[in-house]
Amino acid sequence: LTGNFSPEKPVSVLAIQGTEDPLVPYDGGEVKLLGMARGRVIGTREVLKLWIDRDRCNAHPSVSTLPDRDPQDGCRAELSIYGGGDEGSEVRLIRVEGGGHTWPGGRQYAGKWLIGTVCRDFDATQEIWNFFKTHRRATRAESE
Repeated sequence: LTGNFSPEKPVSVLAIQGTEDPLVPYDGGEVKLLGMARGRVIGTREVLKLWIDRDRCNAHPSVSTLPDRDPQDGCRAELSIYGGGDEGSEVRLIRVEGGGHTWPGGRQYAGKWLIGTVCRDFDATQEIWNFFKTHRRATRAESE
């Protein structure tokens, strides 16, 4: 990703990432599945910085903590918004402290030992839908 990263137009980005993801490490490093190495990834912050720089967003985000709707789940979620980008673009990160390789608001579809913990403080489906409703790309017909 870092070697060939050169999108022509600004793109708004939403990332939802658990800090305790046992499959794709939040800070980057080796990806493992059932103890087998599957390659290396760069960290979440490094990926987002590529988009923040590309879109020319504000370097300092507005940060808010989402309500702890399920104190028993062992997770907390924090929303960082890097706004002010070209053509209205922005980069958002929902950092799920204690969250695993899961769908927030979804079910625990596999053992915690394999995928980590599901955060129940927000609904990822709703967050993604809200994001796309406000960051709609023009259709080909609209841009002509």
